[in-house]
Amino acid sequence: WREERQAPVRKELLTRGGCPKVQPAVSPDGRWIAYREDCAPGGVFLIPSQPGHTGRLIARFGKDPSFSPDGKALVYWIQDPQTRFGKAYVAPLDREAEPLRIAREFDDAHGVVWSPDPGWILVCGTRRGANWPAEQHDFWLVPAPDAKERMVGEPRKLGVFPALSQMGLRPHPSVFSRAQFAWIGRDLIFVNSDRKIPKSPVENSPPPKHKS
Repeated sequence: WREERQAPVRKELLTRGGCPKVQPAVSPDGRWIAYREDCAPGGVFLIPSQPGHTGRLIARFGKDPSFSPDGKALVYWIQDPQTRFGKAYVAPLDREAEPLRIAREFDDAHGVVWSPDPGWILVCGTRRGANWPAEQHDFWLVPAPDAKERMVGEPRKLGVFPALSQMGLRPHPSVFSRAQFAWIGRDLIFVNSDRKIPKSPVENSPPPKHKS
């Protein structure tokens, strides 16, 4: 639904059909809405924010769409039905091109959301490597692809899971495959399955301290 907040209040139906539409994301200019159809096989769709249009499939099986700050791309993730691990992708919206996989060095990448800095994307996941436990499941900022589809820079671990442990919260990593995320300034807000809403400030460097 689209609801005008100015008087007179008006509600307009944007999508139809029996399949639930969830995880809506509005483009920065307000012209587009990305969402997930939550029925088999489901996926990420894109639709104009004005009524009378049909959603365009962006990624079958896709979850958690998030627009880039310039509105020219979407990031989303797809869950493997066998391992339950995720892979993250960026789909350009301003040109015809195949989605580009990001966070390739991660065995699991989910809960993706574009950061306010267009060069970085947040993922919750496990980076592949021999430095266990330094590479264990946590929140990371990974480089977003540039205009030449290059991803420049090293992923940065944010240390959110240790901060949650200090708060007395010890969620299983799978909880965050079902969590919802949003940015308010430089703060990352997420709602987990317990309906608790931790807040974690995220800075570029050095790794931040965390607060609730």
